[in-house]
Amino acid sequence: MLPGIPLCLKYRAIYSYYMGVSQEECPNLDIPLHHVFKIFPRAYKCDCELINLQVDNIYNNKTPDDTPKGNSPQQPSSRDDLHNYVSTHFEAMLDAHGNVLAED
Repeated sequence: MLPGIPLCLKYRAIYSYYMGVSQEECPNLDIPLHHVFKIFPRAYKCDCELINLQVDNIYNNKTPDDTPKGNSPQQPSSRDDLHNYVSTHFEAMLDAHGNVLAED
């Protein structure tokens, strides 16, 4: 069973191999989100069953037309803001995992 992850070429390659899709068509296959491919090997071919996982489409790779692209509230707008943003998150990560960079 192969989860349908759209940006991962290895799943497309595995699906292409079993379903007899050419190498030229492999990178452009349309793999739907939130689906599982159940592949049944048969003599000289494979059968495929597509199973929908019934996941709410909270996250997808498309930006709605009514939202501005580029500057979201989480993204820092200036170089100083970026430095503060990265420093804060890096320090929080070190605190969470043990500060290995601290001098004894």
